[in-house]
Amino acid sequence: MLPVSPEDIEVIGVIPDKKFRNLRETPPAQAYFPYFEDAHFRFMNIYLRTQADPRQIENELRERMRQFDPHVPVVGLQTMNEQIGFSLRTERLVASLSAVFGGLATLLAVIGLYGVTAYVVMRRTREIGIRMRSERCGAASLR
Repeated sequence: MLPVSPEDIEVIGVIPDKKFRNLRETPPAQAYFPYFEDAHFRFMNIYLRTQADPRQIENELRERMRQFDPHVPVVGLQTMNEQIGFSLRTERLVASLSAVFGGLATLLAVIGLYGVTAYVVMRRTREIGIRMRSERCGAASLR
């Protein structure tokens, strides 16, 4: 049973604020109580630091948890990289869409510049031809 009055609480340590679900969240207020004293146990998060590949020790971790308490199911195992990737999925989607739309905008700008340049050259082709011919005629008459 959880303590009901401030006199029943004994502080045994203080830890810094931690983010749990999302890297952008404000860290929630947390209190840690002994596992076996909670009559209304709902869930537990366990963080394990290892030098080995976490997926290789998954079965061993499940077995150790069964030894600790066989009534607590072990679900939702994931690495920190997976959890961070999951929390950043929205930002990655926005970045990918921005890159695609930026590339599309660049392509449209290139096509537009080509079209304008081609139009201007087509309109002035005759003028350019006349100037080139007059330059050749003028150079020939000077000789």
